[in-house]
Amino acid sequence: MKNIIAKSSIILAIVFILIYLMCYFFKIHFNTTFSMPLGIYKEIENNIITKNDIVILKVPKKKEILLKKVIATKGDFVEVNASGVFINKIFIPNSTIFKVDSNNNPLEFNPIKYTLKDNEIFVKGEHIKSYDSRYFGVVNIINNKVKKVTPVLIF
Repeated sequence: MKNIIAKSSIILAIVFILIYLMCYFFKIHFNTTFSMPLGIYKEIENNIITKNDIVILKVPKKKEILLKKVIATKGDFVEVNASGVFINKIFIPNSTIFKVDSNNNPLEFNPIKYTLKDNEIFVKGEHIKSYDSRYFGVVNIINNKVKKVTPVLIF
């Protein structure tokens, strides 16, 4: 019996390693949070980032990779205040500022009034309590290793 369990554990470990390697080499990402639609996303080579693109990025305050939608790019005026987010003075729906996220973790809010420059974007998740640029601010495309992705399978 112990032999069967040991072999099963080894096979399971090998399967997980193979899945990890396939995801790494084929640039596949899984979204398991409600910030954006649950599913499988693939990096795409076209790194010209425009509004409404879906991107993955790393922010200094978080260790994990985040999946978000671009809502503002170079030349856009971004304002974030207690009422929510405004892009070029147009209110963005579902952009309320919260004190805590859906897991009751505190969220840091700093008001912004800023015109985006080259290599800067502002991102937002689709869930109202998403951890996004409302809380971590403007994203530098180069410093935050931003990559464009496309959905492969949405659940």
